[in-house]
Amino acid sequence: MSLPLVVILYFGISGILKQTIILRELAGLKQLSELTIKITSYVHECQKERGSSGVFLGSKGSKFVKEISDYRNLTDARRAELDAFLKGFDKNVFGEKFKAAFDAAFDFADGMGKMRGKMDALSVEAKDALAFYTKHNALMLDVIGHISKISSDAQTGTFITAYVSFSRGKELAGIERAVMSNVFAADKFGPGQYNQFASLAIQQTTYFDVFYFYATDEERDFYNQRMSGPVMAEVQRIRDIAFEKFAMESLGNVDAAHWFQSTTQKIDLLKEVEDKMAEDVARRAAFVATQARQEFVFLIGLLMAAFLGTFVITYYFSRKIIVK
Repeated sequence: MSLPLVVILYFGISGILKQTIILRELAGLKQLSELTIKITSYVHECQKERGSSGVFLGSKGSKFVKEISDYRNLTDARRAELDAFLKGFDKNVFGEKFKAAFDAAFDFADGMGKMRGKMDALSVEAKDALAFYTKHNALMLDVIGHISKISSDAQTGTFITAYVSFSRGKELAGIERAVMSNVFAADKFGPGQYNQFASLAIQQTTYFDVFYFYATDEERDFYNQRMSGPVMAEVQRIRDIAFEKFAMESLGNVDAAHWFQSTTQKIDLLKEVEDKMAEDVARRAAFVATQARQEFVFLIGLLMAAFLGTFVITYYFSRKIIVK
């Protein structure tokens, strides 16, 4: 009996250990998908705060005084929700690289209050303030980017790759909103701002193309529905003005507040797509976890049946031979 039982034990225990690792990984992935939703909601409000800061600083503090306060309150509310979630979150179980990205993001975020104080005192240039928010958001999105490296399930990794690419494209749209809010408030491009604006437009297209390649058919259809309509047409109209008049002394007195509101509507639509993708990632993780649990139970049952069957058959034939 020993030889077949050893073989059965080897493959059975190997399979069970593999499923145990997958189950542990998927339990962590569920937590990470919840963290992703909290971070992207927080970054979404930071993007609005960054855009309103561009208008505020571009107008030398004469515009968006109330708006910037309101957006800061929204950012703080989302940060409070994120902090509440993090009380039950252990960053150490996901590896050193994830922990390093996590610490870098939240250590940098601690400087938010100091930057706000400088903006209120008008003691910081718009480009430096916008650069702070941009780095802050990039570090937060880097935390999400590490999630795709943690999952061993190929399809879940593809879901997360599409999600991260889309989030980065949305972040670039937020940077464009902030940069051009500052430009329209000044009614002209400052040094290097036109090149930055053109680069942002190209990079957005690239990231959204990557998302489109990896997304499901349902996600593509949802994206197409949200991205067609008067909001996108108005944003593109204002964009075209900037491209046409970039070398002139005046951009035609485009209302910075109108640009901000139009691009905010666009980014809100992008947020709807982002939220749907977050739900798809969570749903995929739950589906894979259910499958893994079923396979785990099946393997244990199969191992027990193989043991019992081997014993019964061996006992029967051994007894028959001995009796004979």
